[in-house]
Amino acid sequence: APRMFKKFWFERGITEFGMQTGVTAIGLLLLRVVDPLYKTDTARAFGFKQMIYEPFLGGGFITAFAPMLVTKLGVWQSIGISFTIMLIFFPAAFSMLFDFSIDKMGAEEKEILQTECGRKVTLTLGERLLDEAEFSYDVLARISGDIKTETGCKGKDLFHPIRVALTGKVSGLALDKFILLVESGAGLDFPTPLKNCS
Repeated sequence: APRMFKKFWFERGITEFGMQTGVTAIGLLLLRVVDPLYKTDTARAFGFKQMIYEPFLGGGFITAFAPMLVTKLGVWQSIGISFTIMLIFFPAAFSMLFDFSIDKMGAEEKEILQTECGRKVTLTLGERLLDEAEFSYDVLARISGDIKTETGCKGKDLFHPIRVALTGKVSGLALDKFILLVESGAGLDFPTPLKNCS
């Protein structure tokens, strides 16, 4: 989500997650959990997107057309068509997740990482994380103290590079919640393991 959405990436990401794994109502319920007063523009952006998306995919044309396609062509031909579509669109979708480049980051994030403290902090953070068997917010607090002592960077010069290194964004979900979510997810038994923060 941080690579796809420049603003309010967590709220928009969890809304899309709810919709794609359930129905539109699930996405909106999850949005109410993380943004109960609608202080972000997520609901508005989601609504505009759904006006285009719903007629085709969200219970619209493709959903209604799929049974006729299976009946007319048969199961294997329909699977073949679906697989071909996946081969076309998946590389583009997954490249945003795995093809990391500082050139694709926002201007503010680039500026933070290119400062002297940004370079020092991210380099030292990477070295410290290699030595940690488990990662938590308490571990991050200890590492942050070590980095502060070693580099002399403090305040925003210390914490903004750490946030950008971990989340790809200078703002968003609080780091204690972010780390808990990612580390908890990394411990689950998925067919393809979820990478943890470290």
